[in-house]
Amino acid sequence: MFFHPELKFIFTAAAPLPERLSHEFEKRNIPVLEGWGLTETSPCCTITDPTLKREAGIVGKPIAGVSLRVDRTNEIQVKGPNVMVGYYKNEEANKDIFTKDGWFRTGDVGEITPQGLKLITRKDRIFKLSNGEKVVPTELEALIQKKCHYVSYALVEGSGKEYPVALLFPNYGFLEHSDPNNPPVKGCLCPRSLEELSQCLHGCLNDANCGISQDFAKIKAAALIDDELSLDKQTLTPSMKVVPKRVLNVYKAHLESLYGEEKPFKDKVYIIKLD
Repeated sequence: MFFHPELKFIFTAAAPLPERLSHEFEKRNIPVLEGWGLTETSPCCTITDPTLKREAGIVGKPIAGVSLRVDRTNEIQVKGPNVMVGYYKNEEANKDIFTKDGWFRTGDVGEITPQGLKLITRKDRIFKLSNGEKVVPTELEALIQKKCHYVSYALVEGSGKEYPVALLFPNYGFLEHSDPNNPPVKGCLCPRSLEELSQCLHGCLNDANCGISQDFAKIKAAALIDDELSLDKQTLTPSMKVVPKRVLNVYKAHLESLYGEEKPFKDKVYIIKLD
């Protein structure tokens, strides 16, 4: 990995910085500034202090003129000159997006800590199991992708079900260039096919589950799907973010198969059952 010798700092936003990249910057003493905001907030609301050690999920303190608060559901709300005046000719949407006292509802869930704003998840990603327990899936999704570099995307779901499951999409680039002599992490078996990857994933998924403190939030099964998320399928945005609702719609049959419902689908799928 090459960095220009005159590089002063790195600025990152739009999505969490991958941990392996964060470590590379830290090893080279390259300061990282991380920002958070939305298109509707023009877009930056917070920024981290490069003199402080970075913490996962912390996106810094408000920039000048911007105020933050969280409501009783922990949704982050913003006020400031950077916030849009409203959606053009869409009064119905404006009624929903602004509070009665004029704060913008971001749809992000988080908490305000002494170190700065901590992001937890999107409000619409939280789902409720059949027993009434609420699950925040993004923590487990991040752990799965951290434990297995051969998974490009993981989506955890279980709304109205007894337990959560996961849809997994392979990183074909890693599979094609898998090298046992140069594993991405120590102890990795370096699979070279989807079948080999499905066998490796049992251990990776169990390790990821161990990082979740609440038993009800752990997955009990996963489907490794021989397919890619893409702009064409509208499962990715132009900035390469996953569109969860679209993924769940496109791969509905795959999801239902993890709960014992046999449905036909074209893609090759490997089902992984966990203890």
